[in-house]
Amino acid sequence: MHTANAESTAARIHRAYDKGWWSGLQSLVKRNRVALTVLAALAILLLGYSAKALLASTPDYMLVIDSGSTGTRLYAYTWRERRGKLPLLEAVSIRAARHKLPRRAAGDRRAYERLETEPGLDHYVDDPQGLQQRALHPLLEWAEAVVPRQQWRQTPLFLFGTAGLRKLAPEAQERLMTHIQGALADSAFRFEPSWARVISGVDEGIFGWIALNYLTGHLAPHPLTAPKSPLTDEAVAAAADQLSSSGSASRVRAAEHGLETVGALDLGGSSLEVSFVPSERPAADAEVNVTIMGVQYSLYTYVHHHYGLNDAFDRSVTLLLTRPSHFGGSEAVQQGQPLRFGLGNSGGSPGGLGIAAQRHRAGPGRQVLEAAGPEWISDPDLPALHHPCLFEGYDKSYRRMDYNGVAPDPPVVRLLGRPDWDACAKLAAAVVNASAPCSKPPCALGTPQLATSNKFYALTGFFVVYHFFGLQPSAGLAELENAARQFCATPWPVINATRGREIHVDRYCFRVPYVTKLLREGLGVPESQIQIGSGREGWTLGAALAEGSRVGVGQGIDISKSQAGIQGWGWGLGRSLGWLIWICAAAFSAVWLGLLLYTTSWQTCSPGRLLNRKTYDSSPLSSPTLASAASVNVPIAAKVYHGGAPIPSGGYPGLLLANGPSRALSMPSDVDC
Repeated sequence: MHTANAESTAARIHRAYDKGWWSGLQSLVKRNRVALTVLAALAILLLGYSAKALLASTPDYMLVIDSGSTGTRLYAYTWRERRGKLPLLEAVSIRAARHKLPRRAAGDRRAYERLETEPGLDHYVDDPQGLQQRALHPLLEWAEAVVPRQQWRQTPLFLFGTAGLRKLAPEAQERLMTHIQGALADSAFRFEPSWARVISGVDEGIFGWIALNYLTGHLAPHPLTAPKSPLTDEAVAAAADQLSSSGSASRVRAAEHGLETVGALDLGGSSLEVSFVPSERPAADAEVNVTIMGVQYSLYTYVHHHYGLNDAFDRSVTLLLTRPSHFGGSEAVQQGQPLRFGLGNSGGSPGGLGIAAQRHRAGPGRQVLEAAGPEWISDPDLPALHHPCLFEGYDKSYRRMDYNGVAPDPPVVRLLGRPDWDACAKLAAAVVNASAPCSKPPCALGTPQLATSNKFYALTGFFVVYHFFGLQPSAGLAELENAARQFCATPWPVINATRGREIHVDRYCFRVPYVTKLLREGLGVPESQIQIGSGREGWTLGAALAEGSRVGVGQGIDISKSQAGIQGWGWGLGRSLGWLIWICAAAFSAVWLGLLLYTTSWQTCSPGRLLNRKTYDSSPLSSPTLASAASVNVPIAAKVYHGGAPIPSGGYPGLLLANGPSRALSMPSDVDC
């Protein structure tokens, strides 16, 4: 009876242990230890890859403000690094935070979707409060809505003053830039005083050339296909490693390896920038070296000041006010006498006012200019002009532009529409003055034109004109002229009622003959080599790429060095959070792998295993039975439970192995498992 009870107790011990979860786990690990080890290692790699993908899905940001002549525009770009390739940038649509749009930007109809406040910053030279509240604050408020809060302090903010600020007198320009730097330093973003500056037209041309050639896949060593952009449903991807003005022996010259690029004809509101890699090396004073991904490009960049769309229209008004015999005369206005106006030299870089703009000699527009002299109305202080490029019924005052901080005299005139297509074309030809000579022919707008077989893209203003008439970039200039003729024959009240909300809608009858004259004759490039751009090749994209690369966007930014008094992790909260997740996941996987290995090594030490080992006697025990004559010594480490209590260290008394001669089962605690 006692023996039966002992047998029953021992059997329960074995069954309870063998059927437990721990025993099952040990058995599983024993059979599959290699496979489980490999799976654990793969899990660690998978978690690392997932963490990398998480970091890649959180882009950096870059903010660029364009301080133009008519308004101030903010562009936001996401920036993603790609191993072995140029970084990927995408423009953030203004619709990303529509509720933060300034009323003006929300209601205007433009060729470009852009965030803008008006007027330009040059109107706030002596109004720092207005500069901050009306010009910059609405833009920065929108930026705060689209850039994640945790990335504000690591997102660089640049402001570049262009034509509108270049026209200011030096003292006024310096005073305004001080106000701008103070306002941006108080913003939520990463900013340094040198990041707000006035740039030259050459800089604009270079930035535009960089963006264009990346978008078209002409930058070595990685021509890329651009992804879709939320702005145009086309690619706004781009890159520029870093601008450099000096060469290096380790750099590769693009020309030496036959790398083809395209030229840029960037028509802005104030100036026209021409940038391309010429067939022959330009003169040292006309060459600009740009290094991108170790490849050096020798650019020829020239700025034709006052050839932008807005300045060109202003010059047409000046020509109507000025008799050809008085070109280059005094700016003084005598009441009741013909007006005299001298264009002079605007200064700036390079060369000031384009040569052709200074040589309005008698030419195709002579009859128009002589017939369209000033006409006085009831107010003797305000001259009225019949403009051949304005609509029938048009009657508006027009404020003329300042040059070098000097206001024209008279500053305001009254423009009356007297539409005449042929006369308008002659006036536009006089503004272009394509026949102006230069020191070294062939000439383009009065400047030497280097030979090139490059394809050119006509950008910005050219695209705006095409877009206004709903034409595709592939449409020819003749098709553009036909569309304009029909449009300009419409009376002004009809145009104002149907398209009055569009910016500068009254000037397109001048713009069409002006741009066609530029492209056909003024620039010295065959029409067959010119392609109208798509509207996505903005110079601000090139600026974001070049400057962002220079200040370390996408490479980790130590914001504690650039923002005094700000404490933060080097890569920002978003990037640090990704690394924290990765570290925790890797630690968890490592613990799991260690547990598996530990379990694998310990499982052979189980009580069930020890009880079955035949180290206790040389006598065979084919069917051992338990008796109460001797005790089984079980090591402390083997915690076998019987009735809820562990077996004592001295063994469980009363258990004998009975099958032949009685032998005490001795199991030392240092069994080698």
